[in-house]
Amino acid sequence: MLVPHLIFTHLLTDYVLQTNWVVRMKNKGWPGLILHGGTFLVSSLLVLYRYWDVVFIPIVLLGIEHILQDSGKIRITRRFPTNGPAFYFIDQLFHLAGILIVQALVGSRLHPKPDDFELFLFSFASSFIMVTRFYEITIVANYAHLRAYEKRWALWGYVERTAVLCLVGGLGPFGIIPALLCPIPRFWKAKQEGQPIWQNRNHLLEVLIGFLLSVILGLGLWDILRYI
Repeated sequence: MLVPHLIFTHLLTDYVLQTNWVVRMKNKGWPGLILHGGTFLVSSLLVLYRYWDVVFIPIVLLGIEHILQDSGKIRITRRFPTNGPAFYFIDQLFHLAGILIVQALVGSRLHPKPDDFELFLFSFASSFIMVTRFYEITIVANYAHLRAYEKRWALWGYVERTAVLCLVGGLGPFGIIPALLCPIPRFWKAKQEGQPIWQNRNHLLEVLIGFLLSVILGLGLWDILRYI
């Protein structure tokens, strides 16, 4: 199983290491695209260093596919600038499909197989990025009316969703009840500033979706932990 490793390197490359400068370079042409795709390629080879004899060529091909897909995405975005969230998520699904294809081709040939603890570590790291940078960038990139709100509460949201992830990941379904307390500090602070979150449907929906995402990922981590 190498899916957790490659999802981690994909999220790391697209949502942590892809700075605004890298985005500008990508939009200018191939050097930026190659830099970005090369980051994914190198990081993937590093986390799977024990299996180079099996994964090297598939990872290189996946890195090339990443570059070509991003190039195509930029061209389509320029032609249809109002593509919206649907196109954003379709792009991510294609990246996931590439990872699943590599898993199908060589995942069963890894020896020795990654142990459960290793799989948990990469799954946790991926989940952490998803409830922080992935969640924030997804909202900022696709919902213009929430950008100012999301930037104002970015750090609060990071802490809030990470706490929910850890509570549910450690306690399973029993962690959901204490996790319900995690958004309270943000609600209190927003009320102090005269902008109660519960009075704005979009803001309240953002908190709810972030909470549900963290719960779902936490339950997945809890399920993995049971086998360690």
